[in-house]
Amino acid sequence: MAETTTTVEQSILEAVARLLARQPLGDLSVAQILVEAQVSRTTFYAYFSSRDDAFVEVASALLDEIAELLEQTLSDSELRSGPGLGAAARGWVRDIEPRRGVLRSAMDEWSRIPQLQSLYLAHIHRLEATLAAGVEADRASGRAPEGVPAPALAAVVIWTVERTVGAALGGAPGLQRSGKTIDALIAAFRTTVFGPTASAPEGEAETF
Repeated sequence: MAETTTTVEQSILEAVARLLARQPLGDLSVAQILVEAQVSRTTFYAYFSSRDDAFVEVASALLDEIAELLEQTLSDSELRSGPGLGAAARGWVRDIEPRRGVLRSAMDEWSRIPQLQSLYLAHIHRLEATLAAGVEADRASGRAPEGVPAPALAAVVIWTVERTVGAALGGAPGLQRSGKTIDALIAAFRTTVFGPTASAPEGEAETF
C-alpha cells in the first residue's frame, strides 16, 4: 500500500483509469476499484465520496489536457487552415488511445454528473469562443468568406466533432477507422469555415 497521501490517491485514480479501459463507468463498482488499487474501503472513502467522485478526478485531468491541445490548435491560424491539421489530429488520437475508456465514459456520463457537466460544458464553451475568434480573424484577413455569425458556426463545429468522436468511441458503424473519420471531420471543418476550395485533408490513422 502507498505510504503517502499523494501516492495513495494516485493509485486509486490510476486503478479507475485501468478499469475503464476494460468496462464503462456504469459497470464499475467501488469494490472493483478497491481490488485494482489494493486499498481498503476506509482508505478509498478517505479520499473520495463515491465512485463518481473518483471518476471526475480522472476525467477532469484528461479533459483539461484535450481542451488545452485543441485550444492551441484552434488559435493557431496557420495550423487551423494549413496542411498540418490532419497530422496534429492523428497525434491526438495516438496520445489519447491509452485513455480512450476514460474519454468514452466522460462523453457518456457528463450530463448525469453535475460536477463533470460543469467542467465539460466550460471546456466546450471555451473551445467555441476560441474557434469563433479564429473564424472572425480568418474572415478579416480574407482567408475565409463571410457567412453565418462566427459564434453560431463555431458552436455547430465543436458539437459536431464532440458527437462524432463520442459515436466513434461508442462503436458506431462507419466510424471505426479513425483516419477516415478524422479526414471527414477536417474536410467538413475546412469547407464550413473556408469554403469548398479549402485543401483536402491528408493521410489516415489508427482505429478508434
